Amino acid sequence: MPGHEIIEEMKFLLTKKKKDEPREIVKQKTDVLQADYRDFGAIFDLFESQDRFKAGLAVVSKALWDNYRTITNQPSLHPHSADSPLVPAPAPGNLFTRCIGMLAQQYGFNFQHGLALDTDYNTAPNSVTLIANDLLLGTLVRTKLFWKDAISADHGEHSHSLQWLVAAQVLNGTTTTPVPDLYAKTVDYMVMSKGETSTRLWQLLVDCFPTTGGTRKETPLITDSFRCPQNVTRFLLGAGNDFAPIADHFVSNYLYKRYKNRNWMEIKNQGTPNEKLDLKNIFVNPQEKSEEGWTQGKNKARLTRTQVIPKDIADRQVTEVNYHATAGFLYMKENSFN
Repeated sequence: MPGHEIIEEMKFLLTKKKKDEPREIVKQKTDVLQADYRDFGAIFDLFESQDRFKAGLAVVSKALWDNYRTITNQPSLHPHSADSPLVPAPAPGNLFTRCIGMLAQQYGFNFQHGLALDTDYNTAPNSVTLIANDLLLGTLVRTKLFWKDAISADHGEHSHSLQWLVAAQVLNGTTTTPVPDLYAKTVDYMVMSKGETSTRLWQLLVDCFPTTGGTRKETPLITDSFRCPQNVTRFLLGAGNDFAPIADHFVSNYLYKRYKNRNWMEIKNQGTPNEKLDLKNIFVNPQEKSEEGWTQGKNKARLTRTQVIPKDIADRQVTEVNYHATAGFLYMKENSFN
């Protein structure tokens, strides 16, 4: 069944929550509702298509590699030429985060909020990291903000960001409403029964549960598609590719090395029919993160920052690589936090 029919059949409706009042279904404008159903259905169908999503992710990966080379001062495609040093001067830390921020802003999302301008290096990194289930997630989505998830390695730190970057890239110009504006609406489109919320559209589109144990319940919220962030993470970490990073793919290789460096992943029973990828929980110590400018306020589920403490990455290992047919250098060391 096409995505727009599933969304309509589940009776997602636009809602509004006023302060100190119960959430209510607002009066629906038929033409807007039907256009939104079609647009959200296009996102649903994209994430259901393995080939289309993977192709879009490859394009996003190339754009992120271009950004990475830009912020690490690698303008030349010829690292051994006379006018280009073998190892370019390193930039501040948060490299991968900055790459995503640049692309997010290009597509019309936000990646920072409240960061001082003097911390901006091409683009400032994100201002929010989630370390637990955040009941106020909607406040981030409504303002088109991206963030980093630091809860489960299986869920992935940037999986939601990558899902939406792929949607913005592939569907650009094909939806009635731009993808970033659709993103902002996903937490207010809900299935409600007797005044109680049962499902947000955000869950259906990008936050489903993976199929596990060989049993699949008859529900759209359990899927083996890329509507599930865990499936995005596992694809990038080599599931279906003999648990090796995808050749020539910047995001896959970067995340694979990052996960291995932090011992977040382990390939169990390697070389046997029972070989599987085991991913760990991510533990974040708020006190240790305070040294990097992060603070934990009343909302214990998130860390926020209004300034960025620059990092010296000169001691990171520098590896000459070639991703998306473009040569460059990768700066990584063990136990780094980008």
